[in-house]
Amino acid sequence: MSTWRKKAAGAAGILALTALLAGTWWAYQQTQVRDVPILMYHRIGDEGQSVWWVHVADFEAHMRLLRDQGYSSILPADLVAHRRWGKPLPRKPIIITFDDGYLNSLENAEPIMKKYGFRGVVYLVTGKVADSPATRQTMEGTPCLTWPEVRAMHKRGTLTFGGHTQNHVNLAAMDDPYHEIRG
Repeated sequence: MSTWRKKAAGAAGILALTALLAGTWWAYQQTQVRDVPILMYHRIGDEGQSVWWVHVADFEAHMRLLRDQGYSSILPADLVAHRRWGKPLPRKPIIITFDDGYLNSLENAEPIMKKYGFRGVVYLVTGKVADSPATRQTMEGTPCLTWPEVRAMHKRGTLTFGGHTQNHVNLAAMDDPYHEIRG
């Protein structure tokens, strides 16, 4: 075997060993339980002045900063799959949530999240989700989503949905919270 071929074979062996070690290290890292930050929002809009409101420009700044810092959104199901079965997570995962199911998650949050490539979860107070815009309900003076809006948002895929009780009650204060959770 010529000297050139010996050097090429040696270099190929080193390269293969390096690739094997890097792949093994990557696989090991993916199985490690990692902390994942969870951002919880309630209302996104410019009409409120309480701690539960985040102004639209501020929310957009949050999403831009997350994108610029290399974060990738995941859903709670992704985190469960990671912890149970070792499903790989992005390098910098984050979960973005919205409590209560306000209409402003459709009008303000969804377009901004789509713009920056993020997904999130809206936790609905199901007793406040109406069947149509004509019967739209409010909670604490803020309009809530309707079932047709929820279905359309879910179909678009930027936001998915979970339950946040039926009537927005304190479950810890209830003797039997089953119906609130189930509803």
